[in-house]
Amino acid sequence: MIRWWLNLHAPSIRNIRMAHENQKTVSIFAWLSVLVVAILGYVLWLVPISWYGIREWIYPIIAVPLIGYALFTAFKSKSWVLGICAILALLSPIIWLTAGFFIFGF
Repeated sequence: MIRWWLNLHAPSIRNIRMAHENQKTVSIFAWLSVLVVAILGYVLWLVPISWYGIREWIYPIIAVPLIGYALFTAFKSKSWVLGICAILALLSPIIWLTAGFFIFGF
């Protein structure tokens, strides 16, 4: 009886294991997108003043899809940490600017 049950449910157990492995891969890409956006938010404050107009167009075009993917993955995998980090990465230019004001003065 147990052998019959195992033979009947073995494919579904294999599918669960494969889905879990795929979820790890998706999570890695989501974390990488959060990291890229956070680094980009910092690096864009280092450009010359003459490039600020371009910066304000480039950052949303790159950041919004990447953070959208990370938030979708966080929602799908119920990862609160990934969701909070994704929102903080999206706000990273403001965070870096404020930190710079506090460190170097207004």
